[in-house]
Amino acid sequence: MVFHQIIVRFVFSTLLVWSSSSVRATNSTQCDQHCGAGSIGPHVPYPFGFSEGCGIRLNCTEITGDIRIGEYLIQNVTSDTLMVNFPVNCSRLIEDLQQLDGSNYGVTWRNGLLLQNCKVPRSECPLPSELLSARLNIQSCDSKKESISCYSEAGGDYLDYRNIGCGIVTSSFLIDMKNSSPMLLEFQTIELAWGLEGDCACHEDANCTNIFLPGNRNGFRCLCKHGFIGDGFRDGDRCRKEHSKAKHFHPRVWIAVIVPVAITVLVLCSCGAYYRLRNSRKAHPWIDGQLEQIPRITY
Repeated sequence: MVFHQIIVRFVFSTLLVWSSSSVRATNSTQCDQHCGAGSIGPHVPYPFGFSEGCGIRLNCTEITGDIRIGEYLIQNVTSDTLMVNFPVNCSRLIEDLQQLDGSNYGVTWRNGLLLQNCKVPRSECPLPSELLSARLNIQSCDSKKESISCYSEAGGDYLDYRNIGCGIVTSSFLIDMKNSSPMLLEFQTIELAWGLEGDCACHEDANCTNIFLPGNRNGFRCLCKHGFIGDGFRDGDRCRKEHSKAKHFHPRVWIAVIVPVAITVLVLCSCGAYYRLRNSRKAHPWIDGQLEQIPRITY
């Protein structure tokens, strides 16, 4: 009996240590991708999420389900961009744009900024600043009737707004410069490009795109090939056939779940075998080599 107790305690101790280490290992790579309680709220694709294990961490307002980056509401998430709401604000400091610049994302060159309090008036936009400010009703911002400056760039990766010499950014717009004539796409919206730092870590059924992150660092994005769905990342949901609706779990998740269950089943089977053997010994003492004295019959 003492030996059996030692075995059981050893197995349960091993199970406890394994479960704890598995949970820690899994949690270190887990990414909570739901905004709100449980899995009811809005979902964002990997590498976006709301916990430490996510490649790009966003902010979640659990009551309303709003998803934000900094204080700004995210309108849409695509395979290469984030579309962020950037409403008119007559007193917004240009330093507030730093909320939209992170290690894995930044303001793209396709954005135009409407500015005030500039040391030197800016007029780099392909569209007249008067037309843009009238469209957004920005004239009412400045009681001194200061002219609105407009700044944009003709190409590149990210918009360099830090050295333009203006103090206030009232709003923004998104332009398409692919054609000979610029096309205005969105008002009060800022486009952010995103990616993960390092070499490609995509699923085998995904294409990898090498990009530059802010600071001229090397990065990448993943996109599942035609006929596959998923986020494309090796550490995310990866890729699966388009007709398959089954959730594709990461191998580390399977290990963390299956191994503790297998050990638990082994412990239960061992306990069951032990009690069956003990009951059998009580019913048949000869199993222990202790034969009962059988009375002899004398004729």
